[in-house]
Amino acid sequence: MTIDNFETQIDHRIAERGYEYFLEGAVKGIAEKPKGLWNATVIGSDEYKVSVSVNNNTINQWECECPYEHGPVCKHVVAVLYSIRDLDLPVIEAEIVEADSIPQSPKTKKSASPGKPPKEKDAVEVLLQKLSADELKAFVMEQVSQNADFKNAFITSFAEKQEGDSRQKYGKLIRNIAKSASDKHSFIDYRSAEKMTHQISELCNKASQMLAKNNLTESLAITQAILEEIPEIALNMDDSDGGASFIWEATFKNFHDIIEKAPPLLKDQLFDYCMAQYPLDKYHDCCFDDSFLDILPQLINSGEQEKAFFELLSQRIMIAQKRNHGEYAIVALLKAKISYLEQNSRSNEALAIITNNIHLSDFRNMLIVKAMNLKNYQEARQLCISGIDIAVKNSHPGTVAQYTILLLEIAELLKDIPEIRKLAEKLFFNNHYDFKYYRILKKNWEKEKWLEKCEEIIIKIKTPTARGSYSDADKLAQLFVEEGYHERLLLLMQLNSGHLKFIDEYSKHLSSQFPAEVIELYKNAILAYAEDTGRSVYNDIARYMKKLAKIPGGLIVVNYLVSHFREKYRNRKAMMEILDKHFNSTSML
Repeated sequence: MTIDNFETQIDHRIAERGYEYFLEGAVKGIAEKPKGLWNATVIGSDEYKVSVSVNNNTINQWECECPYEHGPVCKHVVAVLYSIRDLDLPVIEAEIVEADSIPQSPKTKKSASPGKPPKEKDAVEVLLQKLSADELKAFVMEQVSQNADFKNAFITSFAEKQEGDSRQKYGKLIRNIAKSASDKHSFIDYRSAEKMTHQISELCNKASQMLAKNNLTESLAITQAILEEIPEIALNMDDSDGGASFIWEATFKNFHDIIEKAPPLLKDQLFDYCMAQYPLDKYHDCCFDDSFLDILPQLINSGEQEKAFFELLSQRIMIAQKRNHGEYAIVALLKAKISYLEQNSRSNEALAIITNNIHLSDFRNMLIVKAMNLKNYQEARQLCISGIDIAVKNSHPGTVAQYTILLLEIAELLKDIPEIRKLAEKLFFNNHYDFKYYRILKKNWEKEKWLEKCEEIIIKIKTPTARGSYSDADKLAQLFVEEGYHERLLLLMQLNSGHLKFIDEYSKHLSSQFPAEVIELYKNAILAYAEDTGRSVYNDIARYMKKLAKIPGGLIVVNYLVSHFREKYRNRKAMMEILDKHFNSTSML
């Protein structure tokens, strides 16, 4: 992806939103320092810092502070890319930019690429060699008194040298980091949350480093402090980027590693610790409790510990039974016990728990999988049928579909053609016209009789008007494409000529066979769509007209449309700008 073509490589909606931001002047303070690393602030619903790395016109990396999670690039980054291109600077070989030069969240941070040339000594290294211990100490004390982030980072780096209870000092440090990031209402907003989670991640990394040096005591103190503090912090922060969950997962990984190195006495202590921590509400409120269920079975090495573990599970099941929607918790607790029993070669006891809880779909599924593995297909089939009955009574359509899919799989294994047909058709109509099941149905139907069956399906999709709603028309169009019914697809498009997106979606299947008809459909739909206003509408129109221009004979119509819009809508400044950009004399006409 390059500065010249990036808008063609990303979602057109994001490209359009980013272009709007660029035109509105939302990009502030754009600067290139060092060469190849662009930084800017984009004003949207909030102010977001954006960094982009560009090397010899190629976009290598980008980062934005916004919480966008629905794709690889957000509108703020796109706005900055447009700004970079708008500067129209000469293309130069960019300096090598270290990956760490671009601020990243703990989840996305990348290590520097190997093989990069070593840097010359920077000014900091030179000064450190010249400063006396007293000068350096005075500077640190001044910074600590003025900068809370510097103070927390300093303590994080050298906390093991402090005296006192290690877990308490790390707990205090984490609370101070959270406090520094909190507003006056003790809430941590998105931007502050990212910085805070980065600081605590550094502490997590320190625990890992201590463990690598076989300093189990210090590593465990850090790990326990993070585990105990993070849930309460997570309840009072904007965790849109999942930073708290990332820290939790990394910290529990450290916990696992500590257990592997722990001597028997320490494992007993960790068992007692997990047994005491797991019931606390703070872990359940954040859905962090399952981590303890995963680790507790690994710590059991006596009958007494096993008994205590089973009693704890029973207590938690009783609590979950009293809560609305407690089924998820009950399943997790029972699975923890089943897993422990199976790991200890007590499969009969595990099977008894599964059988006694067959009313829960998770355990019914276990029995179905077991029966299918043993090729007991009739048993598996009966389990599915009774599961459907329960799911229907409980109004769980998703579970009904799940068991129906399993029944189809069983029917295919048994080569039961009538059952395959019945189930595939049912799944096609009940699962949003999933054409995977349409193809299964067709595959298992006699070729000479398929035409009749296909017409039956078409009639079933249509409404009484024999036209179908827009949603139905989309499914009919897919079917016509599937069967190669191009003339019927053209008629369907003509019946739905008011839906420009519909025409755009299916015109590619007809433009070579019926170019004149497709051009006319595009033309009329674009004219109607142009009655709406807004930059996004105009960008859509430009995009559709570019597609229209590629159809044989379409360029003439595009020329007409551009001239028509320039005359009729000459007072629409935004439309004129977009027409000038995409359809000037050198690019199109």
